[in-house]
Amino acid sequence: MNTSISTYRLLSRFYPASFRSRYGASVDQAFRDLLREASQRRGFVGVLFLWFHVIADFVFAIGELLLRTAGDFLKWRLRLQWVVACTLGFILTALVNAIFGDSVRALGPLASAAISTTILIASVGIFQSRVLDRCFRRIQWVIYGIVGAVLPTLLVVPLLIRANSLGVQAYLIQWLDFSREYSEILYWFLQNLVFSAPLVILGAAIGLAQSAAIRGNALTARRWIVACAAGYVLSQALGETAAFFTSGNAALQLIVRSFTKGAVLGLITARSLEEIVLSVQAVPTRGSRQ
Repeated sequence: MNTSISTYRLLSRFYPASFRSRYGASVDQAFRDLLREASQRRGFVGVLFLWFHVIADFVFAIGELLLRTAGDFLKWRLRLQWVVACTLGFILTALVNAIFGDSVRALGPLASAAISTTILIASVGIFQSRVLDRCFRRIQWVIYGIVGAVLPTLLVVPLLIRANSLGVQAYLIQWLDFSREYSEILYWFLQNLVFSAPLVILGAAIGLAQSAAIRGNALTARRWIVACAAGYVLSQALGETAAFFTSGNAALQLIVRSFTKGAVLGLITARSLEEIVLSVQAVPTRGSRQ
């Protein structure tokens, strides 16, 4: 708890001086009360979820106080929280893989792929569900996402193993050598995009499964499927590319990879999420006035 309090006080220094002098003590006390309650109710997990809300609210509040354009920032609050949620999900996944990765890989390519996918979608889905409102079924969102991810993984992994044995990916990578004449970054991005291409199936399956947890129509579901397909492919490709161009420090690469993947997935899918929320909220509920 002391670490959380010290970190929050450090962040609070970014507030304008006038705001700190007038509200600093009360804001600090409110955070300590929330931290104590979260720790008593759920322990470390409660503190983690508290920080998820604190970070998003902090960025929103700083922008509002500094630029005095609260109306403009209100429409970005949902997107900001969503990006933070996706990023935290990838960070949690990286931590779990760092601890249990060797044991999981020892189970073989098919089993390890299924378990790794479950860890990823469960981590991301749990944090995402904290953002979702009445437009979504939160528990189903996580469960459907896992089921939608694991089933295609069990189908795609054997096909990838077969494709590698035939040298398909090696041929594609060799064909991309021309891009090095233009840019080294472009070359590595295209290469990672080739390796990430099968994730379009995974992303579409996740979007299809999660759409069952959306209280809306088929139009919003289609938008979500497309967003997930693009989001998971590009997040993987850009995350691996960003990690490659960092230093050889393994910890730094882990951080850069996780942040990039989460941020890219969040940014790509945030617009569709907002459209879903607005679309569902526009539909009159049973018993409402027509």
